[in-house]
Amino acid sequence: MPLPRLGMLMAVLLSWALIPCLSPSLSLAQTTTVSPRLNDLYQLAWQRHPAFAAKSARQSQYAASSELAKSVIAGAPSASIGYRTDSVSAPSTRSGLREWEVGVSTPLALGERRRFSADTAQLQAQLYGSDLHKAQWLLAGELRESYWTWQLAHLEHLLLDDELRRAQVLVADSKRRSQAGETPRVDTLQAEAALHLLRVHLAEALQKEAQALTALQRLTGHAPLAHLSESALGTYQTETLRTDTVQADGVSSHPLIASLERQRALAQSKLAGLLAVKGEPPSIGAGLSREASNASAAQTTARITVTFSLGSESRYTPKIAEANADAIESEITLQRATEQLAQDRLLAKAALDNAAQKMQAAKARAAASTEAALLFAKAFSLGELDMPTRLRAEADRAAAVLAVNRAVVEHAAAISKLNQLLGYLP
Repeated sequence: MPLPRLGMLMAVLLSWALIPCLSPSLSLAQTTTVSPRLNDLYQLAWQRHPAFAAKSARQSQYAASSELAKSVIAGAPSASIGYRTDSVSAPSTRSGLREWEVGVSTPLALGERRRFSADTAQLQAQLYGSDLHKAQWLLAGELRESYWTWQLAHLEHLLLDDELRRAQVLVADSKRRSQAGETPRVDTLQAEAALHLLRVHLAEALQKEAQALTALQRLTGHAPLAHLSESALGTYQTETLRTDTVQADGVSSHPLIASLERQRALAQSKLAGLLAVKGEPPSIGAGLSREASNASAAQTTARITVTFSLGSESRYTPKIAEANADAIESEITLQRATEQLAQDRLLAKAALDNAAQKMQAAKARAAASTEAALLFAKAFSLGELDMPTRLRAEADRAAAVLAVNRAVVEHAAAISKLNQLLGYLP
């Protein structure tokens, strides 16, 4: 069977499959919204995220840490108990000494130490809030990628499915004409070969769609997506292009940058605290002792002690060096992330512009190809045109309609990607 003839027949099948899909807009892809929408899928995915499950516990953790940082107690109190006797000495020197002593002590957070502890606890709580938002943003990026990958796979599946149904009609009609002696049997054989090839392509498309849908279901769960494989072509949610903003406190609204800014602030605060408050915190203690002997009655005394650490500044040098390194790393990491994000945004904006131009060009091409194919079909019906020219026109129109549908979906995905880089959730 000549390959050019089979290719032309395939083009006819594709064009006949897409003819009912053509509209004045020349696009199968619509901007209608169905349930579940992209933001609905995001809510489902976020409710399955570990950070969402631990949110209440984490908030309780940081609330408790903030309350603890306000306390004047810098650490866990300690208690002591002791007993002293001379019963182990020589019998001639024993006086019957017996002494019991009990006491408690606790480290104190005073002045700068207490203030830095409170500031650190507050910054840690703020960092957790930023990290939680960053986790949502990272999840949204993963979901967006899976969602649009599935949309493109679903588009290919539905187009091939419709093409297959029309190819089956063509095979049946070719058999009828061949049996009636109107056309040679080779035309029927070529139509059947093309039909089987379409089935191979459809099986591959179904596999690709199943993989994309599985990736989406890993994020959102299986039940909400059970009916998506039967949804109509183009029933997806488009996003409105957003703009970048800055929060009232001067922190970037972008989840990644906000988290890195909080990390930098925390690292700088820890370094400042170590430089201002060196050494272990002082501790205060109180105790009671009861002493008795053979020669005197029992006596009870009280004791108050204050303890200061000595020579501990050098012991803090490694901690200061570590905090300084953390501060430097957090600053450089923030700078690099800001630069990378700015570059990614420029690329995404350029990709969006290109996608818009591609969509408009695809629509213009589809309009011209459709009009030409209709004129060629009319000329062919009047016997003024040969079959190869008619097949080339139909193939060009089929490719144009497929291209315009993909361009519309890719344009919607480009908007979604740019919104992701701007830091917005679905």
